Amino acid sequence: MQLAAAAVVLVAYALGQWKVWSQDGRAFLWCNLLGSLVLGTLAGRARQWGFLAMEVVWGLVTAGSLLRAVVGSTRSTKKPAGD
Repeated sequence: MQLAAAAVVLVAYALGQWKVWSQDGRAFLWCNLLGSLVLGTLAGRARQWGFLAMEVVWGLVTAGSLLRAVVGSTRSTKKPAGD
């Protein structure tokens, strides 16, 4: 499970570096969030506090970016009042 979650994060990272995916794009951010949730859960169960802390911060930063991406796209699709 650890290797699969790490692979999800690393493949997203590689695709972002190679400009296949935007690092602000939803696919990239969802992969990062999913990977950090799984890795964080496993780190917590194994009492690996340093890895848990890293994954919690990674997940929070990613969740914030994903929220901005979702909110930004819904705002840009709404028509201004009066149109």
